Amino acid sequence: MPASAPTQPYAGTVYLLHLDRPLAGAVNQHGAPSAGHYLGWTVSRSPARRVGLHRRGQSGSKYMREALREGIGFRLVRTWSDVDRNFERKLKNRKSSGRLCPLCAAAQPFTRLQAAA
Repeated sequence: MPASAPTQPYAGTVYLLHLDRPLAGAVNQHGAPSAGHYLGWTVSRSPARRVGLHRRGQSGSKYMREALREGIGFRLVRTWSDVDRNFERKLKNRKSSGRLCPLCAAAQPFTRLQAAA
């Protein structure tokens, strides 16, 4: 009987949360409001439990606890399945969570460049 290749365990899920408004006082290098998204990782196939912890301020994330303290709502807008913590770090290092957000992408004005495509 031929030996089958070992199956790789599920790595985890990266998830993106979109805040209803940016955290107070958080601005980027140009003075524009920032901190409107949170990228996280969970070992689970579904981030539902982890998102629930964020909603209760029990996730360990200072960022999300501050959002809760300020009364800022949020929603889960995107997930990447079967990825590791290194993938999460790569996304965070890009510092462009807004570009990954389908809600923010839909709110961007339509440009002539898009019309030509």
